[in-house]
Amino acid sequence: MAEKDAPADIEKQSQPLTEELEGKESRTSAELLAARAAQERALIRRQDKRIIPLSASIYFLAYLDRSNIGNAKVLNSSTHNDMQTETRTTNFQFNIALMIFLIGYFLFEVPSNILLKKFRPSRWLAFLMCSWGLITIGIGGVHNYAQITGVRLLLGAFEAVRVAFILASATLAGAFGGAIAYGVGHINGIRGLSGWRWLFILEGIPSVLSSLFVYFILPDYPETSAWLSESEKELAAQRLAVDGSQGSASGLSWKDVKETLMDWRLYGHYAIYFAVSLPFSSLCSRYLLGAIAYVVSILNSWSGDHFNARGLHCAGAATVGAAGFLTSALLPPTAYASRYGTLILGTSGAFACIPPMLGWLTLQHVEHGVDWAGRRPQRHGVNAAMLFFVAIGAVCLRIFYANAKIERVQALEAGSTYGDGLADLAYPTQPTNLPALCAITIVVASSLTSSYRFGLFLPEEWNNRFLAVGNGGFGGGINWIDMGAGVQYGFAVVSTDTGHSSLVSNLSWALDNPEARTDWGWRAIHGSVVLGKLLTQAYYGRPMTYSYYSGCSTGGRQGLKEMQTYPGSFDGVVVGAAAWYTSHLNTWVMKAASYNWPAEDEKHIDWRLLPPIAREIVKQCDDIDGVTDGIISLPGLCNVDFGALQCEAPGANQSACLTAAQAQTLKNVYSDWDTSTGDFIYKGLSPSSEQQMYAVLNYSNASPYGIGYAQYFLLNDPLFTLADFNDSIVSLADELDPGNATANNYDLTAFRDRGGKMIMYHGASDGLVPMPGSNLYYDRVVEKMGGNVTATQEFFRYFMVPGMQHCWATPVDAPWAFGAPSQASILGNDTWSVPGFQDAQHDILLALMDWVEKNVTVNQVVATTWNKPTNVSSGVLKQRPLCPYPQMARWDGEGDLDDAKSWSCGSPSESATTATAVVATTVIATLALASLTRFALWPRKSLIIPGALTIDAPRLSKEVLAGATYRTDHFPGARDVATPYGTIRVYEFGPEEGRKVLLIHGISTSCMTLSDIANPLVEKGCRVMMFDLFGRGFSDAPGDLPYDTRLFMSQILLVLASSPLAWTGNNALTLIGYSLGGGIAVNFAATFPDMVESLILLSPSGLIRAENIGRLSRLVFTSGLVPERLLAWLTKTRLRQPIDNAVSKRRPTASKTLAPAEEKEDFIDLAVQEAVDPPKQQNPTPFELDVANFVYWSIDYNKGFVPAMMSTIRYGPLMEQHPYWRMLAKRKPGTTAILIGEDDNLIQPEDYEEDALPLVGGKDNVVWRLVPGAHNFPFTHPRSALREIFAFLGME
Repeated sequence: MAEKDAPADIEKQSQPLTEELEGKESRTSAELLAARAAQERALIRRQDKRIIPLSASIYFLAYLDRSNIGNAKVLNSSTHNDMQTETRTTNFQFNIALMIFLIGYFLFEVPSNILLKKFRPSRWLAFLMCSWGLITIGIGGVHNYAQITGVRLLLGAFEAVRVAFILASATLAGAFGGAIAYGVGHINGIRGLSGWRWLFILEGIPSVLSSLFVYFILPDYPETSAWLSESEKELAAQRLAVDGSQGSASGLSWKDVKETLMDWRLYGHYAIYFAVSLPFSSLCSRYLLGAIAYVVSILNSWSGDHFNARGLHCAGAATVGAAGFLTSALLPPTAYASRYGTLILGTSGAFACIPPMLGWLTLQHVEHGVDWAGRRPQRHGVNAAMLFFVAIGAVCLRIFYANAKIERVQALEAGSTYGDGLADLAYPTQPTNLPALCAITIVVASSLTSSYRFGLFLPEEWNNRFLAVGNGGFGGGINWIDMGAGVQYGFAVVSTDTGHSSLVSNLSWALDNPEARTDWGWRAIHGSVVLGKLLTQAYYGRPMTYSYYSGCSTGGRQGLKEMQTYPGSFDGVVVGAAAWYTSHLNTWVMKAASYNWPAEDEKHIDWRLLPPIAREIVKQCDDIDGVTDGIISLPGLCNVDFGALQCEAPGANQSACLTAAQAQTLKNVYSDWDTSTGDFIYKGLSPSSEQQMYAVLNYSNASPYGIGYAQYFLLNDPLFTLADFNDSIVSLADELDPGNATANNYDLTAFRDRGGKMIMYHGASDGLVPMPGSNLYYDRVVEKMGGNVTATQEFFRYFMVPGMQHCWATPVDAPWAFGAPSQASILGNDTWSVPGFQDAQHDILLALMDWVEKNVTVNQVVATTWNKPTNVSSGVLKQRPLCPYPQMARWDGEGDLDDAKSWSCGSPSESATTATAVVATTVIATLALASLTRFALWPRKSLIIPGALTIDAPRLSKEVLAGATYRTDHFPGARDVATPYGTIRVYEFGPEEGRKVLLIHGISTSCMTLSDIANPLVEKGCRVMMFDLFGRGFSDAPGDLPYDTRLFMSQILLVLASSPLAWTGNNALTLIGYSLGGGIAVNFAATFPDMVESLILLSPSGLIRAENIGRLSRLVFTSGLVPERLLAWLTKTRLRQPIDNAVSKRRPTASKTLAPAEEKEDFIDLAVQEAVDPPKQQNPTPFELDVANFVYWSIDYNKGFVPAMMSTIRYGPLMEQHPYWRMLAKRKPGTTAILIGEDDNLIQPEDYEEDALPLVGGKDNVVWRLVPGAHNFPFTHPRSALREIFAFLGME
């Protein structure tokens, strides 16, 4: 299949290059290639003896069956037994019936070739031949115009087989067809059948019989041929290793078909193919002409193959044919002998070009025959013109294809230096101290107006592997320096100049030059990889075992693009800081500049302000990971306090602070870019990128990566300025995508299925290409691959590098070197890998090789930095592991911060503890283990504690069941979902097409508490889903797991997956969480932000102040010191207290005022207040009593209730959930609502307004409402709550 704008005719490129290399390299290599050539010649002879005779015979039969319809028209016409007379068709109808063949052929040729790949070729071709013969026989039974038309259409459909066989056989078919027809004419009338009917019957039978030979003799693929030895099979497979058809190859995809049909060269070939058909068809029945042309075709074909000059042979034959026809046209009509001789010349040239395609033209020429005696054969002039067109077209295509030549070949001794020096504008630094190798530079003409160069290092000590290295920015130059690092591993290494010569920030070469843009976008790297592999295998005389890619920035984009478009190019890919979304990233660079310019505007941030800004951001966000080391490890959780940066802040340095306008500029740079219509375009920079932020903010006017992209790639207008920029530019970029450079294909199925592995990484302090863009690509791949992170990580892992800037280096002494693309060259001209640590634990390329070749998963890579970050001789400063996203490196709390052994990979939600806390916990754990009452007080935990519904309820009396105020049929749409954690009770009801709303209840209650919220939502047309949290209501309780965020989010995902409707995807649902359910909802929305369209929090937990909980309560429930049996007894006792006692301490009476010590809550208050919390002097409502009574019922009859309560208090999202709340600030403004009861004593409005509002972005970002009622307002004051919910959802 033709590749879109592929480099050229690979055969033509590879053979002369290989031959020239052989002559210039060692004798050993030449001898090996000579021996291999002898083996190949023997193999080819054996294959030819088996395949060519059968193929030629079959095609001979196929063309014979097809072409003799012209003879059938005139056969026995003198007795009116010809085909046209007996079928009572006019000339026009007969021609239409013949032309329908071409339509059938046109419609079914491509599907037939696709089916050829789907099935075994021998089986499909045998089926086609058998069908062809039967249809040919069927022509002998037609009686009218409609039957002829239908059968000819079928014949055209099955004619698709002929493209697979030896085309030269068609030249004999025309000649022999007439002779056969002449003989058959003598059996006219035998058994009542006309001669023309016998003609089709007798010619169809051999085609049917030939199908048996095809089925049993024709091989499918060399590796499955029984008549080849094992060594011959291996050699045959090697010959086809790059572009041949293999039995193990993947099927043809629609993308492949589309790219083929969009390739302009395809139509150039078609034009030539059709042009040669006219002279071919006009003479296909001339016996002597066909026989001579057969011999000439074979000789011309052999010569074209032998000298590897098929295009020139085609053009030469066409020229000879054109001369013959032109001479015939100019000779007088009576010069029979001369004209016949010129026709032999013309026919030989025509036949030797390309076999015919337009069979219907044959009949037109036969019908209008040649009046040899009366008029000049003017159509020979047409034939001459068509063949001259063929000759010119073939020469043009040949010029296009003959595009690769050697610019330089040099054998280098060990210790040499090599490169283009200062002539290489993008990479003037040359690698030194190279191993012994052969260095090659190739020039490839990629179109009539463009070309690219690539370099190839072929080391003397080859590791049987191939490596392609990428480029940077828009620079044009061969990346010799990275090639030098790659060859030190033993790779054969290739790099391209991307089709031009320029600095990385110079885009002027692209002005009015679409072909050069295409070279930069994808064509140069792809062509270099294809030709580089061919040259490598030819040079070493053996196939490579593995192929890899390594590139950063533009190099990252190149790797992604090649892997997405040609999944078979690489077995393993390392891509860093990938500038993958070209059409959006480069326009975002302009957008970022527009935030900061013009310089005289009050919003402008001078570059000298960036370092103090960076120091303040570190001060705010350094310790999110639990370690204060000057490195922001979790920039995604860094919620910048812009007020602290402003000059109005207390103690602000007035020479290094921001105005309100400048603070807004900084906020804009961090934020996502949405157009004026709300369309998301691209992610902003991360906090911690400030030291390099000048790259997009502080170029005069605008960064060349942005403004240059608009000037030279999009608009072809060098006068375009930042003042002209608006959102329409990104629309234009999406429409044009110059050079087809954007690599935004998220479906990596083909790469995964062939065993490919990819590692992507990005520096968290990158100030040029935003790190969140890589997060975006990874998340979209996960989503496209089914949303399964674990399955995606089996072939694709993403590593965030805290403190590293764009591709390399660090401003904060963060470990940054790990063998990634271009990093070694920063450390020295002769450096490779990580000096002193050249192993798979410290080198990401070596780790990738182990993953690909040994299936050793890359769970971490250790990064290194030195006392002087880019000076290895200064000594190692620190090392730290890099972890696969979304994990992070966590300190163990006691080891050396600078030693990688003191760190491990874990969840970002688990902040590292301090050394003091670790020591204290160790002492307590030791004392606990030493206790003699261990087994009595800390019982063995069950995997699953059955709930009241699954075990106890069937055994209970009717009276006890009636006492449960929460019934199993409380809501419609009930189902019990079986999971590894136990059974979950789920309710789903409401219109299937309605807005999907998921509700989550609190710590001690069940779904019943949200009845007055759920039912009105259904009445409004919503589809509602609710479920009992583990251990509550009628759900089972996991007995051996902590009830933390991970467990609750897993439960939500299991519930959503149990629905027959789609509850996941972008903006899939509205999430409402109450109390503990609110805390769970916050963490879920922060983890899956794209899934939650709207978030409504009703008195949510998560930020309850520790000081509001009594110390004794915290010690009892969270320390782990109190034995579980004792804690369970205490919990049951507190929950069994009469309701009035539970709430009286919060209800002042006329005779008593609360003392400060009595104002403290305890954890059980959270459970009780969910059930009943009447403000002031009000008594509990009947529904509050029902809720509380079910709590009592659960204590008695649900064995998992109390353990679930205790574990949730200890591990659940009740307090200190600040990192998750900070992530809500990134949600789209107006999509989050927080409702708190005015009299809530637990989730106190004043505390949350002070603690929560700044984290979530303030009242400008969220809807903040106080509603009547206390903590349980959702069922004591549901109307007030619903009024706010409906208004927020636009359902008033």
